[in-house]
Amino acid sequence: MPDKEEADLGSAPAGERRRSPAGAIGAAFYELPNEVGIFGPDDRLIMASRKLLESCRLEDGGGVSLDEMLRRLAANCVTVNGKRSTESDSPTSAVVERLRRSEESPVELELKDGGLRLLTVSSTPQGGQVLQCTDITAYRKAAESERYSSEMIRRVLEACPFALVMARLSDLRILYESPANNEMFGEEEDTKAEYIGVYDVDPSERREYLRRLERDGYVNDFEIRFRDLSGTEFVSALSARLIDFEGEKVIVSGAVDLTERRAVEEELARQREALFQSEKLSALGELLAGVSHELNNPLSVLVGQSQLLRETVADPGIAARVEKIGLAADRCARIVKSFLAMARRQPTQCQAVDLNEIVQSALEVTSYSLRAASIDVELRMAEDLPPVSGDPDQLGQVVTNLVINAQHALDEIDGSRLLRVETFFDAPQGEAVIRVQDNGAGIPEEVRSRIFESFFTTKERGMGTGIGLALCHRIVETHDGTISLESPPGRGTAFAVRLPVMAPSASAPVSDSMKAEGPEGLRILVVDDEPDVAGLMQEILEVDGHHCEVAHSGREALRMLGEGAFDVVLSDIRMPEKGGQSLYRAVSQDFPHLLARFGFVTGDTLSQKSRALLSETRCPYIEKPITPNDVRDLIKRILERR
Repeated sequence: MPDKEEADLGSAPAGERRRSPAGAIGAAFYELPNEVGIFGPDDRLIMASRKLLESCRLEDGGGVSLDEMLRRLAANCVTVNGKRSTESDSPTSAVVERLRRSEESPVELELKDGGLRLLTVSSTPQGGQVLQCTDITAYRKAAESERYSSEMIRRVLEACPFALVMARLSDLRILYESPANNEMFGEEEDTKAEYIGVYDVDPSERREYLRRLERDGYVNDFEIRFRDLSGTEFVSALSARLIDFEGEKVIVSGAVDLTERRAVEEELARQREALFQSEKLSALGELLAGVSHELNNPLSVLVGQSQLLRETVADPGIAARVEKIGLAADRCARIVKSFLAMARRQPTQCQAVDLNEIVQSALEVTSYSLRAASIDVELRMAEDLPPVSGDPDQLGQVVTNLVINAQHALDEIDGSRLLRVETFFDAPQGEAVIRVQDNGAGIPEEVRSRIFESFFTTKERGMGTGIGLALCHRIVETHDGTISLESPPGRGTAFAVRLPVMAPSASAPVSDSMKAEGPEGLRILVVDDEPDVAGLMQEILEVDGHHCEVAHSGREALRMLGEGAFDVVLSDIRMPEKGGQSLYRAVSQDFPHLLARFGFVTGDTLSQKSRALLSETRCPYIEKPITPNDVRDLIKRILERR
């Protein structure tokens, strides 16, 4: 049991208080790890711990008053209970005043070094006071750190663009969901779901997702279909982890709406397909350029010779045969030109065009496939149709594409298949009209607004490119015309192409049966590596009274130009031993006076080099297969240029 002196420290006489620390209680109290001091009823220090004396910079503190001790503790104070002191309310006086009122205890001090102290003054049963000073710096920092971490986590979750959900595995009840999750489904406070899965389109998908989650403990990018509060369905990628939380299994999941991603992927796929189709068209153009060059030379001989025979033969029987040969040759030539028009990427010079001839040419190209598909063709062409200004090849491509599209539509139906093509003159609008109509299933309402978009197609992959109608639309627009869909859904398909007609004073297209007028007696050099083509041109020109010589290469032509004078030079472009481009450059250096008398005869207007040469030189030219009137017209244009 403690002795009387140790037990009554709170009421011991002042003279005995100084000796108390020497006792057992005082020695133990002095070594306390906390800052603690005991004051008697007279507010004088009875005993204190070493840490309190060190904080107050005292050796033993005997007889120090409570107020003095408080002032010492508050000497380095910056704020009291979070409030900065003023000149009239110093930290020390504020501390003393607050601690003297029991309702103000404890008092928190913020020191200049950033430390935090908590002061508490409590009364003893004997009327004394107990002062405790606790360093709460580490505790407060830990609390602040925890509060900061919690606040940071809360803000991150609220700002996270992914839809986050935390739910119990046992009953799927939602414990937490982020604002992004509410936005994804269009939820408000009064419409929030209590359980996960209420927005699933197919519950079996959720069951499979949970099965994988329970089996593996995680799920990555599981695609699941949702339906939001507005009824809109969308696909989401759901990733989840299974964790332990407060003694039970909890699902933590994040969902990403794939709508925009799918749209981007579809756009990238569309662009890749567009690039692929563009490369195919480029390859097709190069292929057609080579094929046309090889075909046009023999076709030129066939067409030209048949027309020369028409002009010179006198026997009616032979004339009839020549007429048949000529018609077949002309048809072959038109088909080749139509194929070339499909591959040509830039318009040629506009001229007066008879749309009836354009329609006939397009139907000739497609006649075999139409017959093979058992499609009846009804043709109605206006006799008084005025000409339009345009590129006949490109306009022929438009009609051909429309006919092919109609054939594809009719392939999908059983029964009677009818294709009606008509031309007429819309006098009030001043437009010539081509109308292509089929009795197929028609174009659905939902895609009618997109039919002229590039690379948009409703056909299966590999069955269509989606460039036909888009190309038609572009060509017609460049001709200042319009193309439109003129049929209600479900009643077949009808496209109308409207083009402004030429003014009455404009010249009409020249028929091959009309011989072009021109001067006679010219000295002309023909340069072509194909002997038959060169011979045909020589024969045509000599029939018209010209003197014609032939060179079979550019090198031979330069030699002949150096030996004699020529009024006109007609050259092929693609030739071995110095082609047309090299020949033209050599002529510009050695015989510059002949540049204005230069013309080209070519079967290769698709290649980049040929187009560049024709554009650079601006020389008149004709395309193979040639006719006598083509050659005569070329001579006339060269002379006009000269």
